[in-house]
Amino acid sequence: MRNKLTVLFAFILIFLFSINFSLAALNDSTVTEKTNQAYTWLSAITSGNSSKFSAQDNSFLLLALSYDTALAKELRDSLNSQSKSNICWPSSSCNVKDTAFSALGLQRICQITSGTEDWLINQTLTPTELIWYLQVDSSSASNCTISYDNVDYSIKIGDDKKIDKNAGSCLTRSNNNYWFKVASSCYDKTFTVSCSLNNAQDQFLTSWLYQKPADNTFFVSSDTQKESSGGFIDTSINAKCFRLAGSSSSCDYESTQWATFYLSKTGGDIGVYLPYLIGYADANSGKLPEAFLYVLTGDSNYADNLLAKQKSSGYWQATSSSDKYYDTALALLALKDYSAGADRIDKAKAWLIKEAKTEKISNEISYASWATSKKDTAFILYSVWPKEPACIDTTTSGCEEMGFSCETLSNCDKVSTTGYFCTYSSDVCCEEVIQQQSCIELKGDLCGSNEECIGDSEYSSDGTCCLGTCTPKVIPITTECVKEGYDCEYSSCSTGYDEVNYDCDSGEVCCQEIAASEPRNLAWLWIILIAIFLILLVLFVLNYLKKKKISEFKPKSGYGPGYGPGYPPASAGMRRPVQTRQGENSPRFRTMVQQRPMPMRQQASRTGRDKELDDTLKKLREISG
Repeated sequence: MRNKLTVLFAFILIFLFSINFSLAALNDSTVTEKTNQAYTWLSAITSGNSSKFSAQDNSFLLLALSYDTALAKELRDSLNSQSKSNICWPSSSCNVKDTAFSALGLQRICQITSGTEDWLINQTLTPTELIWYLQVDSSSASNCTISYDNVDYSIKIGDDKKIDKNAGSCLTRSNNNYWFKVASSCYDKTFTVSCSLNNAQDQFLTSWLYQKPADNTFFVSSDTQKESSGGFIDTSINAKCFRLAGSSSSCDYESTQWATFYLSKTGGDIGVYLPYLIGYADANSGKLPEAFLYVLTGDSNYADNLLAKQKSSGYWQATSSSDKYYDTALALLALKDYSAGADRIDKAKAWLIKEAKTEKISNEISYASWATSKKDTAFILYSVWPKEPACIDTTTSGCEEMGFSCETLSNCDKVSTTGYFCTYSSDVCCEEVIQQQSCIELKGDLCGSNEECIGDSEYSSDGTCCLGTCTPKVIPITTECVKEGYDCEYSSCSTGYDEVNYDCDSGEVCCQEIAASEPRNLAWLWIILIAIFLILLVLFVLNYLKKKKISEFKPKSGYGPGYGPGYPPASAGMRRPVQTRQGENSPRFRTMVQQRPMPMRQQASRTGRDKELDDTLKKLREISG
């Protein structure tokens, strides 16, 4: 009995496992179905209509539909007609952001926009919003000369690293005389530094630091130079931003984000734009600066900060007025390869699939989109579920087909300038991959997701390697809602969350996830599984009872009832021959034999099998009741 029950339960477990496996496949098929429906919708609204759309819409459509040769050609032609000499966009009033969008779209189909990169670089200026400091340091006390505007200024650096005097009006001592503060009117000047040290083998160096006004945080530029005693260093502030449309003196943060992202794919020098993007990230939190900074630098701290901004239901929305579909696509564009956030990324993807609205056109065709927005739908597909693009009217091919590799920018030492494409938008075509050492080789530590590095860090083959000390992150708790472990969302809580009475910032409500329950679409499955289990159990018990009943009437030793050894077994249609003795044929004797009572079968004692039957019936009554 126990063996049979074991077999039964094993069968049910195998059945459940197969159902779960099919559910996983169903989820994958749902994603494929939804994204294909979204691609179908984009294709339908684009075909023959691209000339009616703005340059920005056509750019996003081309990023998503670059796999379709016919549509890609149509969108390319529309974009070219909307350009000024195929250099900048739109033709009526060229601006940095639209030009960067358009150039990204055309680059995806291997169309080199000759002159666009030069035009963009000509739209840059030195950001005066940042405060800059020049550090001159040496391994021992030294006499130095700093020259600019054809004037030489002599200074001394003591054993305590302090500077003895100013170097003209452009460079005044600051920060307890350790650095020079640069006057904003001198940001475009080049400074020549030379130092004489006691030991000819000793070195001196120059480096740049910067900060945002009214902010105590200092950032160290990557532009550090070293020279031996008596040598010369030419150094200048290496920081640029892209100008605001219609302005000759103001930087625009979003334009700088997108133009730098485009230039990173062409092999251009993007280091000059990082100081502005880093220094003014906090002031532009509504632009999700962490997304671009993670793509451009590979620093996992930016990825962690970006994940911290994710809403409880899975999406990103930088401000109450931000487009949550656009923000979510931008975040996932950056986090594609960030393994430490895999669960959060999957949650965001699941939210997007749930938010995709389906419209049935016919029995054969269904459309899907996000808020029926061309831009949002195209950006989501490009960032999260891209299709391999095609090169149009050119012999240029895919990056990996040409023997190069698609890498994140932080892993690439030399980006190809030939326009070879990569499927994933955050990758660049890399001719030379950086041969990075492991964190162990660098003698550092990999900080955990809840830690931050205090001190220097370097990129390693394992990720960002901390050469300082990994310490627990201090997460500022700014609202009562967050302190209680809940999440603040704008206006109203998402599906699956209830509002709770804790304070958030203005315009936000506090949301708590509803207690987890079985998904509604799986309720029917569990009902069927339980029904199958009960049916199998009932059939098993009935079969057992049937066999038990038969065994009660079956002869114990193979003989007919009431007969002992020495008699042949009773069988249907046969009678036992009776040997007669003298007097047995007399009527009186036959009557006595016929009236002789048959032996009574003894009551069978209760066995362990009967107890098992009682237990089984009891369990059956409990399940049924």
